[in-house]
Amino acid sequence: MAEPAASAGPSGLTWISVAAAFALAVGAFSYVILPGLRGGDTGRPDAAAPSVSVPASSPSSSPASSSSAASPTPAPSSSAASARATPSATPTATPATPTPTPTPTPTPETVDYSLPVEVYNASRVNGLAARAGGTLSGSGFRVATAGNWAGFPVRSSAVFYSSHEVTAQAVAARLGLPVVYDGRVPGIAVVVTAEYGG
Repeated sequence: MAEPAASAGPSGLTWISVAAAFALAVGAFSYVILPGLRGGDTGRPDAAAPSVSVPASSPSSSPASSSSAASPTPAPSSSAASARATPSATPTATPATPTPTPTPTPTPETVDYSLPVEVYNASRVNGLAARAGGTLSGSGFRVATAGNWAGFPVRSSAVFYSSHEVTAQAVAARLGLPVVYDGRVPGIAVVVTAEYGG
C-alpha cells in the first residue's frame, strides 16, 4: 500500500519550528547586536543611547542616565552659594596678650618734721630769723639754727633746699615763702630778708 502524499514534504510542525527559530534569531540580533551598532553611530543627530525601561518602583537603573534623570541635582541655595563665595567666618584662635606686670608705684615722700631746718636773717633787721624759727617750731618743725646769713647774695626771702623737697615745700607753705632748689645749701635753709613780715 502507498504512503499518504502528505508525508513526502515537511510537516506543519516543522515549519512552525523553523519560524520560531527564525523569530528567536531576529530577536537575539535586535537585542544584542543592534544596540551596539546604534550606539556607535554618534554622528547622527538623532542617535540616542539604548535605554532599558524599568518600572517606576525599581530602585535602580543605569548608572549614568537613571541617576541624573531620577534625582536631579538641586540648585544650590543662596546661603550655600554665599558660603562658597565668601571666606570661612570661623573665628581663629588668637594668642592671648600677656598682661604686663604693674610697676609698683613709689610711695610719695611725706613731710619729715624731724629733719633739721636752718633759719637765717639776710637783713639788718634784728630778730627776723628768730621770728621765722619760732613760727616753724610752733608748727612741729625742728629748727636747728637761727642766725645771720653769710652765704651767697639773696635778693628776697625764700626756702632753699638740696634734698627732702616735700619737707622743704611744707616749710615754705608754713612761712608763705617760695621754695627754690640750690645745691649749695645743705638740707633745708630758710633765708629771710627785710621784706619778710612773718
